[in-house]
Amino acid sequence: MRAQLIMAVLLFSMLPAYEAQSGSGMSDGATMDVILVGDRVIDSVGSEVEIGIQESYPDSTTQIISGHNLGLDDHLRFYEDGLTPWSTVFEDQADFLILQPKSTDIAVQPESSGHESILTTLEKIAEIADGMPADPVLFVPWAHKNGDSDRPITMGDFLSMDSIIMNATISLFDNVSSGLRYVIPAGAAFNIVYMDDMAMGINPLDQSSNFSSLYSNEVEASEIGAYLIACTVLISLFNDDCSPNLRPNSMDVNTSIYLIEVARRAVEDLPDSLATPYEDDRAPVRFRNLAGGTYTIQPGSSIGVTLFVRNFAEEDRVAVVNLTDSSGWNWSWEDDPLALGARLITIGSDREVALKFLIHAPLSHPGGPGAGSTHHFEASVMDQFGIKDNWDFRLETGRQRSIQITSGGGSISMPPNSIAVLDIELKNTGNSVDDIRAELFSNNNGVEQIGSLISIDGWGVILLDDSLAAGVDPWSTGRIRMQISTPSDSTGSLDFGIRAGPVGLPHQDFSFTSIVISTRISGSFSVDSGDCENIEPGEDCIWDLLVSNDGMGSTVYSIEYHGVPEWIEIELPSEIELDSGEFTTIPLYLAVDGEAQLGVTPDIEIRMRTQGLVIDSEEISFTITSEAVLETKGDVECDVLSDDRIMLSVFVVNTGRRSDYIEAVVDINKDIDHGFLINGSYTHDRFLRLDPIGYQEALEIQAWTSPSQDSTRLSITASPVSNPGNSVESTCTLNQVINSSDDEGEYGFLWVFQGFLILGILGICACGLLLLNSSLRKRKISDAFTGEPDTISAEVFAKGFKRSRSELKIHDSEEIARSNRALDSGLLDSVIQDIEGLPNSLRHESRADTERSEQELDEILKDLID
Repeated sequence: MRAQLIMAVLLFSMLPAYEAQSGSGMSDGATMDVILVGDRVIDSVGSEVEIGIQESYPDSTTQIISGHNLGLDDHLRFYEDGLTPWSTVFEDQADFLILQPKSTDIAVQPESSGHESILTTLEKIAEIADGMPADPVLFVPWAHKNGDSDRPITMGDFLSMDSIIMNATISLFDNVSSGLRYVIPAGAAFNIVYMDDMAMGINPLDQSSNFSSLYSNEVEASEIGAYLIACTVLISLFNDDCSPNLRPNSMDVNTSIYLIEVARRAVEDLPDSLATPYEDDRAPVRFRNLAGGTYTIQPGSSIGVTLFVRNFAEEDRVAVVNLTDSSGWNWSWEDDPLALGARLITIGSDREVALKFLIHAPLSHPGGPGAGSTHHFEASVMDQFGIKDNWDFRLETGRQRSIQITSGGGSISMPPNSIAVLDIELKNTGNSVDDIRAELFSNNNGVEQIGSLISIDGWGVILLDDSLAAGVDPWSTGRIRMQISTPSDSTGSLDFGIRAGPVGLPHQDFSFTSIVISTRISGSFSVDSGDCENIEPGEDCIWDLLVSNDGMGSTVYSIEYHGVPEWIEIELPSEIELDSGEFTTIPLYLAVDGEAQLGVTPDIEIRMRTQGLVIDSEEISFTITSEAVLETKGDVECDVLSDDRIMLSVFVVNTGRRSDYIEAVVDINKDIDHGFLINGSYTHDRFLRLDPIGYQEALEIQAWTSPSQDSTRLSITASPVSNPGNSVESTCTLNQVINSSDDEGEYGFLWVFQGFLILGILGICACGLLLLNSSLRKRKISDAFTGEPDTISAEVFAKGFKRSRSELKIHDSEEIARSNRALDSGLLDSVIQDIEGLPNSLRHESRADTERSEQELDEILKDLID
């Protein structure tokens, strides 16, 4: 709603104003004008209703029309004549037209003739009220206090008569032709008081009851009843309660409050099929056009549409009127064709304005509306508060029939004594599928010929295909072929024409053709299909066309094709120029769509033209066929099962267009058990035929083999039955050693043997180390007994150091020798002992030391072995 309001404000500030004028001025309609039409029932409550309306709308007018004040019979039959003069008076400002039928007239069964009579009367009233601002409102009368005395069996009491009145009212509203939309539930208010008395244990027919106080006699309302009806009318029309001024002096306040509450209940408890005028949720500024229908319009013509816009509000309103058209259509205001788009109007209360616009239907054109197509249009009006009303209608496009000759005619050269075929292209420029008929005409040497055949002096022209292009779609091309034969003369010419038009209509277009005999024009071609006799969907193929110039001089040829389905594409050169006696081979590329239907054999005609004439043609034929083609899907799966068997699993997919059975063979590189794995069962079958699979369907194939101790190669080869040349092979090679449970003892023995072997090697190493240690020890002891020092002398030790300069010092030789021996036997032996763990050479080795060294060596060897 906010967006609509913003749009309305923008339009109000931009659009030119259009004011709805009235003879009595804009302010005359800004009042609440109510007309009540009925019998003595309306007479009995009219004054109270008028006072109540005056209290809610001080600037109001209420008119009471009844048989009594018109001097006519007091039932609906006088309405048609009695309402006419009043409709003229109030046609500009009446807001509500309240109609009260006679209670005994409306209290009829819906299927009875009396119901039809009252329905006919209400239809006539609705026609009269159509010239007033508001729709008619049905005042539902109350039943007689004691029912209808003339029908005691069916309506002998109040409740029976009231029930039939309510049922008849609902039936009238179900009939759209009655023109009724809203009600004032006066009878329902009386019924509530009746039921309240009964609920309190009071006899409603007692003179002291609330129900009896509503009547002044058997039919008419009392002062209290008139107050109740006035309150019901105010709530139904304006949702207003009665003011204190309306309460009669004889009524206490509590009774007044109770009756106001009864009026509220009567309105709120209405059946869903009935509503009061206050519940009217239509826009105050709205269209008063009849329901939009479907109207026919011819292409290229215009149709006028009038919009009746009325302001039902009690104040002036500004509104925007616009039309939403169908794509490709145009419209304009009749009084101002240049004022495009929406229009801004100012319209007074209870005033109506008529706006007329023209809708222009487009002529037939490519992509335009076809004959019989329906197009939706919607008019809208929105006031300054963003409240919007719509009115829509439809236009149906009429049929346009027209054609054009788009090819053929001109000058043509032909060899003598030859036959050629000339195509005439006829375009349907109408908006519907049509049949186009053509005929030949000529006038040579004063001889006129018309029809499908012309024969003059050895020349012959004949229309083929029954001279009719049938079923040509709008803006599509049809062909009519003519065959031309030339005489054997070396010179000569023929002039003729062709004219065409839709079947049943005069000819609309024509073309002329002039043929001259020429001895130099000739040509031919041949087609080599190669391997294109069977073509797979989605594949390409190449044909070879051998084109030859059999005439004289240079000639330009064109190659074209006819009869090619939508799912085939052909590439051809535009033109070929050859000298006399020259020939060339050109490729004809043919591509078949992947969705081509299998088994179809299209017949395609290849034609060679020169100067617009077909001088040679040949048909090519091939079949769309397909075979099953297998491919593997995903990776080959090789597994070792829980029982040590080897399993190979592969998925194959049929990428061919044909469904086929699949044959599979399992193979292995050694003589052990193997076969297929089917639904979890091991078989020993080496050959298997599987159920057929269709296009892009997948199938899983599984094979197995027994365990083996060395390398095993397991393979599956699958191929379609009808295409054995297409096969796929899946291989699984396992190099790990797999043993059965029978060999477990041998494996245990091998591990024990390997353990002993390692221990033996470690023992040999230990013995070698012991021997080496013993040899070293013996050598050291031997050196000690021989007196040979284990160290070098100081002189030898000093020789290992070279100095950059020498200095001669004199010392005592004995002191030096003694110092050297002390160093040799002390420091060096100490160092060697720390490093090698050997005993001092100057003292004898004790047995305990030797034993500890042997124990330490044994511990080292034991740690090494562990």
